[in-house]
Amino acid sequence: MREGHPQDIVGRSQRLYAMGRCDEAVGLLSACLEREPGNDAVRVALAGLLLDSERAEDALAVLAAGPPPESDPRFFLLRGRCLLPLGQASQAAEIADRLLAADPQHLAALCLKGEALLAASQPAAAEEHFRRALDLDPQCAAAWYGTARCRLALCPGENVLDALERAVCADPGSRAGTLAFHAACLRWDALERGLSVYEGVLGREPFHRRIRFLRIELLLRLGRRSEAMCAVEDALADFGGDEGLLAAALGLRASLGPKRPPAGARATVSLCMIVKDEGETLPRCLRSARDFVDEIIVADTGSNDRTPDLAAIFGAKVFSVTWEDDFSAARNASLTKASCDWILVLDADEALSPLDLPAFRTLLESHPRRDCAFRVRTRNYSYDANAVGFVVNRGEFPEEAGLGWFPSDKVRLFPNDPRIRFRFPVHELVEPSLAAAGIPIRDGPLLVHHYGTLRVERTACKTQAYRRLEERKFQGEKARTAALREAAIQEARLGRHREAISLWRRFVRLKPRSAEAWLNLSGCYWNTAEYDEAAACAARALRIDPRLREARFNLAYARLLQGDGRKAFQVLEGLVAAEPDYAPARFLLGVAAAGLGEEERAAEAFSFLAKSPFGPALGEALREAGRRLSSAGRRLEAGRLATWIDRQASAADAAAG
Repeated sequence: MREGHPQDIVGRSQRLYAMGRCDEAVGLLSACLEREPGNDAVRVALAGLLLDSERAEDALAVLAAGPPPESDPRFFLLRGRCLLPLGQASQAAEIADRLLAADPQHLAALCLKGEALLAASQPAAAEEHFRRALDLDPQCAAAWYGTARCRLALCPGENVLDALERAVCADPGSRAGTLAFHAACLRWDALERGLSVYEGVLGREPFHRRIRFLRIELLLRLGRRSEAMCAVEDALADFGGDEGLLAAALGLRASLGPKRPPAGARATVSLCMIVKDEGETLPRCLRSARDFVDEIIVADTGSNDRTPDLAAIFGAKVFSVTWEDDFSAARNASLTKASCDWILVLDADEALSPLDLPAFRTLLESHPRRDCAFRVRTRNYSYDANAVGFVVNRGEFPEEAGLGWFPSDKVRLFPNDPRIRFRFPVHELVEPSLAAAGIPIRDGPLLVHHYGTLRVERTACKTQAYRRLEERKFQGEKARTAALREAAIQEARLGRHREAISLWRRFVRLKPRSAEAWLNLSGCYWNTAEYDEAAACAARALRIDPRLREARFNLAYARLLQGDGRKAFQVLEGLVAAEPDYAPARFLLGVAAAGLGEEERAAEAFSFLAKSPFGPALGEALREAGRRLSSAGRRLEAGRLATWIDRQASAADAAAG
């Protein structure tokens, strides 16, 4: 419920810095220092990042902004290191001498003294201090880097490279050390050696941006262009790219040509996509699909960003398609360009997991006649833990995001057959054409990881566009329940719950036994603060499908806001007993317990959640529950919940202090 701990912020800033996100790292530490100006660890960390970025004056200013902590030698050491690039080597040497007088074996002070002697053109004396430091710690990166500089001044040779390699392996985060090692590899034609060192570092720190790009340069110098291209694609997916990188990547791709299906007997796959302004997410998608597909077809419907160039960098064949307010038309245009045996369909805000690659290849091998299509499950990641079918992330895939996901299934893998085409201008599907062609649909082992629902603003814009297109489909097929259902879902996503209620009411007149419809109605009424209706609709859903946990949750929440906290508590106790991992129910159980004054039960529920993926969001969720109780006129329960929150915050502060 409190701001991130300074120690955690320091660690996060260092990870951001390693990924090349220097401004973010500095901003994160600066914001923390504004909140806690007396935090010396944060001040030293900020100054250290600034110094490594060759901003010694800014680093000194940060150090000078607070009183020097007499008991923390890191402060004085850092100040001494800042003085060196500013031409004040004698002052730096004085700081080192004071520390060494107090402790002759002070490792960092020995290195600072050596650096000061080097700056004063005394490499032999400097090397002696670095040698003493290495006697104390053979893995001291600063001492190895200093030793290399001394050797370079005294007798340059491969012994310089040896020392620099030790420095990089000990501390790849040092900008000066890694750049010096790279220059030495080029000078002494030790490209393979440098590549081996970088790959060793990346095995431990895979998101180290500087090392990643130095490795790319060596691959290119060694003529290993295909490997370099993959490394560039990975960097774009992980870090993004500026205009210079994109231009270089396009040049490298032009020399290699687009991704081509291999010659041979095995089944091949074309990835077919439609895109517009997807520069932020497309690299991750295409990188994830790289080993699954043999050809990439991208139909661009009018991007204003670098989406077409990014697609081309990943080896796609990019085609411009005039947008005609019809998703099926655009997708079908991409299908006509595919040349492989199978077609796989993805969106730019989706990804595949390499964990599914063996099963995917086995699937293709086991269907050489290509006589069926495959339904694929999509995990739609979300923070909305009460979404229908919501499943908490369990760490099964590194691609997991948000708090969990809710499923959706549709055909995404099918034979390259001209009879198979998408239908409907929005929420386009190939299922109708498969049925018309007599091609069966089977369940496939592949999972698609979808992140679009995590991007709230983008999702709202897309939903409004879908709604406009949906009206065309709706007008032509008013009797179809599917059109009503889709329209109602879109209205609710836009927060237009009144409109959604009207559409769901029309839907249940056609399909009164739809538990899903009554469940969604209960959610809409809950959002319009009509709790009697919300409870009635949730109860109706449960009569149709007693297993529907989301309906039981909605019923309990409605009872709580109606003032029947005891009844809500009983419903939730049963739900948590049946489904102990259903976090929304456990959260509401805690809220109900706090409202009833049962603080031990509340603490038990919230303690469980605090250790789960919901932990970071728990504080705001509790405050929102309090606001909801208060607005419903349940001020006693809201007051008890607020008191409980205050007590927990005070206890946490006391424990931390």
